[in-house]
Amino acid sequence: MDRPPPRQPRDPFPPRRDPRRRPQPQPKHPSPSPQGKSQRQRRPSIGVRRVEGTHPGYDLIHPPASYDVMPDYREGLELLREGDVDGARDALRFALEAARDSLWIHAALGRIALEQDRDLDLAEGHFGYVLDLVERGLPPNFSGPLPPERPANQPFYDALDGMIACYRLRGQTQRAEQLQRLADKWRPPTRNERTPPIPSASASSSSP
Repeated sequence: MDRPPPRQPRDPFPPRRDPRRRPQPQPKHPSPSPQGKSQRQRRPSIGVRRVEGTHPGYDLIHPPASYDVMPDYREGLELLREGDVDGARDALRFALEAARDSLWIHAALGRIALEQDRDLDLAEGHFGYVLDLVERGLPPNFSGPLPPERPANQPFYDALDGMIACYRLRGQTQRAEQLQRLADKWRPPTRNERTPPIPSASASSSSP
C-alpha cells in the first residue's frame, strides 16, 4: 500500500475499563504500540477473499474475536447515538480488550476521538492501526476492488476517510490526496469490468 508515513500516534490501547460502572482512576502502565516490533512480526490477523454477488470484488477477512464482541460494539454505537459519549467510549474500550485487532472498534474509537474529543493524535492512532492491519493482510500488488458497500470492508473505509480528515485538519493536503487516490483505486470500477484474479499470495495464506 503506497501511503504517506503517519505521524507518531498516541497509543490507541487504553487501560481496561468496565462500561457497567463509572471508570475509576488507574495507574498508567505501558501498553503495546501499534508500531511495535511484536506487532510487525506476528502473523497478519486480516486476510482477503474473493466474493461474487451484488457487489463483486473482495472482502476483508476479520479475526473471529471481532465478531465475538459485536454485541459490545453495537452497544457502544447505541450509547453514542443517545449522546452518551463517555459511555460509548468506555464500552468500546472494554470490547477492545477482547478483540484488539477489531477494525470496527478502532474505526469507531477513532471517530469519537476526531469528532467528539478533537484529539487528532489519538484519532490517527486508531485509524492508522486499521490501515496497518489491512496493509499487512493484503497480498502484494493487490488492486482490488474492495466494495465499500460490503459490511466486511466498511470499517476500513471509515478509517481511511477518518485519516484523510485528520490530514486535512492538520493542513497536510498532499498526504490527504494520496490516501484519497488509494481509496478511489480500490473502489469498484464504474463500468462493467472483470474482477482481476487475486495475486500470487492466496486468500487462505492471508487469512488468520
